[in-house]
Amino acid sequence: MKILFYWKPIIIALLILYASITPTDNISNVNLFNIKHLDKLIHFLMYFIFSLTLYASIEKHKFLKKIVKIITILVITIFYGLLMESFQYIFTTYRSPEFFDALANTLGSVVGILLFPALQKSRLYKYL
Repeated sequence: MKILFYWKPIIIALLILYASITPTDNISNVNLFNIKHLDKLIHFLMYFIFSLTLYASIEKHKFLKKIVKIITILVITIFYGLLMESFQYIFTTYRSPEFFDALANTLGSVVGILLFPALQKSRLYKYL
């Protein structure tokens, strides 16, 4: 039953997986406000949300120390980001891994972890 604590980060992880291995032809080619490197912002936001929802789920485990929670979240999200970049190389011919995508993923995870305590005190916390 404890897996139900993790339904939100699991759904986010599945969305990231889908977005990572989907051909770019299937993703809308709408050039939103002509923003350069918009994909890096999307990488950042997805991993930001992933780390926040994972942190909120892990936070329910009161017996873990805060540093253990943070390290666990960092390891999971960074490893998952690197895994998705590897999947693009291994399983697709239409996508390629990029260093800056992995960097954006990592930065999103770190910022999510850093902002979690502030969000925990806000009304937004109940949505995580």
